Amino acid sequence: MPQEHTQADPPQQPPALCLLDIKEVAKRTSLSRTTIWRRLKNGDFPDPLRLSEQCVRWREDDINAWVIGLPARQK
Repeated sequence: MPQEHTQADPPQQPPALCLLDIKEVAKRTSLSRTTIWRRLKNGDFPDPLRLSEQCVRWREDDINAWVIGLPARQK
């Protein structure tokens, strides 16, 4: 019986982790840097990742979920 060669599916790669700096977070949320830090201190904002003493980044998915979860603005 001839042997069939089937190509196995390549292993699934985890999705790339996209990290945002404070400038990008401010741009995407329309909040000032000061307001971001204030909300973070009050527990009203996603926690960042501290990559080093002076390097803080947010997960893009966390920021997107936070923005989506905001109540709609009333006119």
